[in-house]
Amino acid sequence: MYGFGDCPRSAPQPDEKIAFGDVWTYVHPDLLTIYGSVYVDATSVRLTFDDGSTAILPVVEQFFLGSAAKGTKVDSVAALDAAGNQVAARTLRPSRSTRG
Repeated sequence: MYGFGDCPRSAPQPDEKIAFGDVWTYVHPDLLTIYGSVYVDATSVRLTFDDGSTAILPVVEQFFLGSAAKGTKVDSVAALDAAGNQVAARTLRPSRSTRG
């Protein structure tokens, strides 16, 4: 058996709207697993990768889960409401334009 996990906090940190994590495992050697929670009313999250591309993941009961190619770097996560409006955002890495 393989697995990982954590115990979610009973409440987010002040000003925390999006929790994010990623992990690579030997079980899926070519994939990066992306996961997290949103603490706002969102139906999806938009991931922005270091190459500028994006992916949309559904939010189900405040959680999101997806996969990307191993080596993929996520620069930011935005939570979107049912109309597609951004309701929260989290920068994980500086954008390529500010990394030089």
